[in-house]
Amino acid sequence: TNLRIAGSVEDLLRRMLVSAGVAVKDLKAKFSDLVNQRKFQAFSDDILSIVFEMAYQMLPDNKQKLKIVKSLLMVSRRFQNIVNRLPALWSNISSSTLRLQEAELFASRISSPIITISISDGSRHKPKPTREAEENRILSMYRLAVSISSRIRSFYIQVSYNDATYLKKLTEICQSASFPALSDLTLDGSRYLTRGTM
Repeated sequence: TNLRIAGSVEDLLRRMLVSAGVAVKDLKAKFSDLVNQRKFQAFSDDILSIVFEMAYQMLPDNKQKLKIVKSLLMVSRRFQNIVNRLPALWSNISSSTLRLQEAELFASRISSPIITISISDGSRHKPKPTREAEENRILSMYRLAVSISSRIRSFYIQVSYNDATYLKKLTEICQSASFPALSDLTLDGSRYLTRGTM
């Protein structure tokens, strides 16, 4: 019986140590969060704006840029207010990473001509969209581009064989476009088109 009691006590102590270890880890994490929050509270909004913009500009692709914007918006109300006031963080509109509603939101936050927009087909999207859904998505993105054309500085268009079916509609949509601030236009058909496709 003494052995059983000793075993029970040892087991109880082991469980208490595990609980204490978990509690200490949890407290450390909370303490680190508090320290980080205090550090960030010490920075002015202007300094944080510069840090956010620099971090955003250093990211290599649209997916990562979108991810950092969404992450910063989730941190706190203060971060959300700062991010909402930074046009540079909303200036990159890509059909491959944004749904139409998100693209419209991004465009609504920009009043100066600093927008970079890229439109490409969804052939690499998973699951693959239906032809009709893809046509609607692409044409809607072009309508958006036309509506904000005076604010577009850089425009990347990727053309595929799928686009041939709605070129006439596309031409009609783009008739009223005006690009006074456009400084960079890229038309890419190298991966999808062969001579005579269109």
